[in-house]
Amino acid sequence: MTTLATRCTITSRGFTRNFGAAKRSVVGGPVIITDHGRPAFALLSIDDYNRLAREQPISLLDAMDAIACDEAPDLDAVRRAGEVRTTDYGEDVR
Repeated sequence: MTTLATRCTITSRGFTRNFGAAKRSVVGGPVIITDHGRPAFALLSIDDYNRLAREQPISLLDAMDAIACDEAPDLDAVRRAGEVRTTDYGEDVR
């Protein structure tokens, strides 16, 4: 997973008042925009966004394996590569 170094933090009010400065700050890494003192948004360059968007998401099984747990249940999960199941809902459901 790619991590981006955060170089700049700005309040939402500061972001609204000086959007140009926020855009210029993105050159050094993402700009974190706070709302009521808490990180709420991230402004990043299109290059950083495209790089993050290209990364492959992890599987549910990998995500579950990454969760630290004191008492993990003993489950025999089987990874089935290439197997796709389809579901037939009958009529067109919208």
